[in-house]
Amino acid sequence: MSTRKAAATHPGLVAFTGCFWLTMRFLLAGRIAWRVLLSSAAATAVFWLGMEAVYSVIFSGMVIFGNQKIRADRGLFCPDVLADRHRVVVILGAVTGAVWHERNLSFKAAFNKLRTRRTSPKAVKL
Repeated sequence: MSTRKAAATHPGLVAFTGCFWLTMRFLLAGRIAWRVLLSSAAATAVFWLGMEAVYSVIFSGMVIFGNQKIRADRGLFCPDVLADRHRVVVILGAVTGAVWHERNLSFKAAFNKLRTRRTSPKAVKL
């Protein structure tokens, strides 16, 4: 799948990557090159979309039911927990992207390595 086709099928990923990249670029005042920040922004966007998918499946019914049943003062617990999860995802994405860039990793190299493992004959020990 080409990069253009992947970007067209996942517009949320492109939008979140751009949003996180612009935010990092602004907060760091351009001190770090844009290519270095791109890997962190992409990792953060992937983690963010994964978190949103999990939240939509697990927490959707719980939050709606909880807001109808629980008093207003106890309803503060849920947004606080969700904010903590968001912080973790942003930090995890930034660290993952930094390590990804620092170790000079790429998706192409990872796929090529995986492909050679699948196609190479394995030695059988008797």
